[in-house]
Amino acid sequence: MKKTKWFIISLITLAVFNVIAFAAPLDKTPTFWVGYAFGIIAISLEPLVNQKVQGSAKELKSRFYGWSLMIVASVYMIVQIILSLLFMVASSIYVWIAIIVCVVCLALCGVGLIAGECAKEIVEQIDVKVEQKVFFIKSLESDLRQLSNSCGDDVTKKSIIALADAIKFIDPMSSDALSDIEQEIAEKCRKIKRMAENCQYNMINEDCSYAMKLLDERNEKCKLLK
Repeated sequence: MKKTKWFIISLITLAVFNVIAFAAPLDKTPTFWVGYAFGIIAISLEPLVNQKVQGSAKELKSRFYGWSLMIVASVYMIVQIILSLLFMVASSIYVWIAIIVCVVCLALCGVGLIAGECAKEIVEQIDVKVEQKVFFIKSLESDLRQLSNSCGDDVTKKSIIALADAIKFIDPMSSDALSDIEQEIAEKCRKIKRMAENCQYNMINEDCSYAMKLLDERNEKCKLLK
């Protein structure tokens, strides 16, 4: 629906622009046609950018990040229409001046669109990494919770629950500098799970304590990296 509304707005703008261009008694000089051509480009660019931002295959978050592209396209359209009307009315202006001004505006718009798209992609990539890291942490916690429910030793069960609680509240952000210690934590959790399944309760408490120390170390390193 929003895509349709933007398309209708663009059509109305295009219609009004053409009425002004051809209904008004304006001299059809080369400067007029330069202003007219770039005005059409600016108006046509708006629905194209909107279609990219509002594409049905895009996630809502991706669309939100894409609004910076819409802002760039909208500002360009407004500025270019004003310039186009100026060149169409004051058609005695040298044509080379009109061309240079319009090309510079279009180039600035292109740079803004490229920069906005790059920024959107970077933010989306960061979000994907954060979601993966959060899923990794939640997965470890979930495995330990399930393990505690099936544990037959009360002391070991408390140790596993304490480890799950510690994992629940760790900082979800990560970096390459933390990959080694995170892999060690994950391996410890897998080892605890194997021992619990084999009822080797006497060894689990020690590994839980060591995993807790690794979590504390990771949290300290997270603080240093911020």
